[in-house]
Amino acid sequence: MLTGQFPHTSGMYGLAHRGFSLHEMLFDLDFDPGERKNLIKELNYQDVQNEMRELLERHMRETGDFVESGRIPRPEGIVLNKITCVDPDSENPSDYESEGERT
Repeated sequence: MLTGQFPHTSGMYGLAHRGFSLHEMLFDLDFDPGERKNLIKELNYQDVQNEMRELLERHMRETGDFVESGRIPRPEGIVLNKITCVDPDSENPSDYESEGERT
């Protein structure tokens, strides 16, 4: 979640961006610290939404965030089951991805 206080507002806001989907949430953290009311569709908060989106996107670019690319990097030495493999204890080599392969 990205949080920030902006000159044109009187409060602290948080924007949550859920990685691979377009689902966003915006909360007024001063008046709603429990993050119960999502303000993302409220027209009164359009400026805050736009500014927070720009800050989040810039932060993701500057830090090389893998979420922006849509691919989670596989740590070296990790073995992954193919999505078609239903047995996590399978001993069949074809049930596992090879290095560089993504299913």
